[in-house]
Amino acid sequence: MIENNINLCIQERQNIIFKNGMIHVVGFSGPGKIEVYTIIGNQMMTQKVREFSSFRLSLKLKSSNIYIVRIFNKDHHKSFKLAVP
Repeated sequence: MIENNINLCIQERQNIIFKNGMIHVVGFSGPGKIEVYTIIGNQMMTQKVREFSSFRLSLKLKSSNIYIVRIFNKDHHKSFKLAVP
């Protein structure tokens, strides 16, 4: 039971923020990769990342669309749904 609580706390701190045309990755560290897809699954970009803790990505996304952002590092991989207003 304690292990589940720890995993839940870690998952809650992992997130992405899209503001002013920049994707900020929160809660990941170390090297890895980021991928961005349209909601229908077309890959828009993939980029290797040296260090997620200081990573920012400038990305032009069309408003009123939904995207999938996938984050991979040595310990975790997680997908996020990104709705651009």
